[in-house]
Amino acid sequence: MSLLPAVPRRAPCELCGTEGGLLSQAVVIQRPDGIVLERGTCDACARAVRRLEAVSGRLAELVLGAPGSHVPVVEVKASLPVAPPTPVHWELILQLSEVLVAPDGTPYLVEVHGGTMLQGRWMGWLVFRPEAGRAGTPWLRTDRETTQPNRAALQHWAGTLGAAYIQGAFRRAQPYAIADARG
Repeated sequence: MSLLPAVPRRAPCELCGTEGGLLSQAVVIQRPDGIVLERGTCDACARAVRRLEAVSGRLAELVLGAPGSHVPVVEVKASLPVAPPTPVHWELILQLSEVLVAPDGTPYLVEVHGGTMLQGRWMGWLVFRPEAGRAGTPWLRTDRETTQPNRAALQHWAGTLGAAYIQGAFRRAQPYAIADARG
């Protein structure tokens, strides 16, 4: 599912059905059978799609409702594996000063990594790197945690992360090979 700019036109929103709005964006949905659907969206639906994209990572999928209905249905696919994001370019944004100690006693350094996407926006994810001397302990990383308009906004977001958020991210993190953990 993607949100893309579209040629502005006045028509009912093809997601919520609101009449008389200006549709300047489109949700593009690729179905499992390969068919690609494009639906013109009002500003409210476009904001909702962005929020879903930001909070769900790859765990939510937008599907169309009953035949003839323009009402979207969000299905949560909790069993999907976490897939690494695919930035065009990635870099270390911030290494946090706190060390997270896992329930098994393993200390992890916490890093925020980020990368540019094709649209120019920045995505950010967390990497949990075992402290030196922990050979054989896998690096852990989350899927995309945030999407920001630029690097400065991502850096600001990284600086606001609290202990509760970091602990939740650690629970969501998955092991990756060192080369993949960075991006």
